[in-house]
Amino acid sequence: EFGRGEVVWSMSAHVFLMDEHRKDIPALFFYKGTSPSEVQLSVGISRAVNVAVEDKVVSGCHPVIIRYTHNGRMKTLTIPDKFVEVYRWTHIVVSIDSVNMSVMLNGELIFTYTLQNELMINFQPGQLDTFLGTSPWEYGRSLTPSAWVFQLVLLGGTALEPQQALALMHKDQLKAWQENI
Repeated sequence: EFGRGEVVWSMSAHVFLMDEHRKDIPALFFYKGTSPSEVQLSVGISRAVNVAVEDKVVSGCHPVIIRYTHNGRMKTLTIPDKFVEVYRWTHIVVSIDSVNMSVMLNGELIFTYTLQNELMINFQPGQLDTFLGTSPWEYGRSLTPSAWVFQLVLLGGTALEPQQALALMHKDQLKAWQENI
């Protein structure tokens, strides 16, 4: 843990898209924030695109969207090269280590970014600030996707590395398999 920042945490979830998202505004499956101007972190997808893979075209591929607030302004990061596909389970992890953000899909590091500030994650008793899907005040800025979300976890004090994200993904999958026997 030597050299870690003071603000260290991760968000992990398994997502299964049941329908293509075709709107121009993002569809969020995780939202943490207290108001329209204070989005601590939201994770979702943008409009579906077709992607050429070797000798075929795959439809229903959704770029990952990350949103957060800096100086009272919403910042949106779009990860263009890796996708959440419709009708496939995808494990997504967003790790924050001080001002460093890492995004992993299925245990693979797909994106790193240096933030302008640390993204604090605060919990206040009785405060409606954590949502599976979008928040009520996001109306017009985002939607909730047609998706299943399994094992949504916030890990305080832990910025997951790719091998840790992969181990967590396999642990969650084993748990789901054992529960369905």
